[in-house]
Amino acid sequence: MKKSVLILVAGCMLIGFNVFAKDMIMVSNGNVGIGVSSPTNNLQVSGTSTMFSSDTGNFRTFISKKNESYISSIIFQDNFSGRAQMGLINDDDFHFQVSTDGNTYTDALLINNENGHIGIGDPDTTGARFSIIDKDGGTAFKAASYEGGYSIVARKDGSGGGVFISKVDEGAGKSLHIIHHGIDPAMVIEDSTSELVVVESSGNVGIGTATPKGKLDVNGSIYQRGKVLNADYVFGPDYQLEAIREHADFMWKNKHLKAISKAAVDENGKEIVEIGSHFKGIVEELEKAHIYIEQLHEQMDKQKNRMLLLEERMMKMEARN
Repeated sequence: MKKSVLILVAGCMLIGFNVFAKDMIMVSNGNVGIGVSSPTNNLQVSGTSTMFSSDTGNFRTFISKKNESYISSIIFQDNFSGRAQMGLINDDDFHFQVSTDGNTYTDALLINNENGHIGIGDPDTTGARFSIIDKDGGTAFKAASYEGGYSIVARKDGSGGGVFISKVDEGAGKSLHIIHHGIDPAMVIEDSTSELVVVESSGNVGIGTATPKGKLDVNGSIYQRGKVLNADYVFGPDYQLEAIREHADFMWKNKHLKAISKAAVDENGKEIVEIGSHFKGIVEELEKAHIYIEQLHEQMDKQKNRMLLLEERMMKMEARN
């Protein structure tokens, strides 16, 4: 049976509608309840779904706040305790926030009102279109693809860098860490026609070649820059060149040349060498050897002249006899 009840108490109107004993609309103290007998909010709905629609054109819902420092948001609750909200929260940026207790909310995603930049875990979105910061020591960003194709594609047209990776402090951790288990190269840098740098799954690195034949295969010139890479100081006036005998004694005693470091091995027993210092030592010993050759040549010339003088004296003595 359909009933309608109107009650007027102390100038405050309480209107109750009870339709078929289950569909209820209540207005109490300015609060409207749908499916609620005693609404405590301006509009309170108890049911399984709500629909807003327009059959004539556009449909818009406005949630407005008084000024920038206020809140206009939608809160999602679990047993009437907030767990997430989205909206304009204490400013004009659009926030997506989460909560564990319904009281304290943390920004999960923010969209800057002025430039449309997006920040995840990072309220400062002034410097990048899309910014992610992890402050808990975990993984800031993960992209996984379990089928064919790429997990991440970064495209840059025009001037400027395509991808920038930076580690700002000196703590533990890697700026770029690639784990590869496939049969194709782990890394390829290429231009429009050929590969520039290739790191194969075997660990071979090719520069200027797509098929490196060793741990490092360079197709082109190699330049090294540093403070002291040549050994021209050997010819300087302040260089203390040891005597040939002294040089030879050191060589036979230590089983290596003085300017070239002794053979060394790594933790796996494989021989290692620092290319720059090793090459400089070779050049130094080569230049010293040429100085020794010149010294020996001068000594031989002196001995030759002495021999000629002795021969001339011997001939004169024989002529007198």
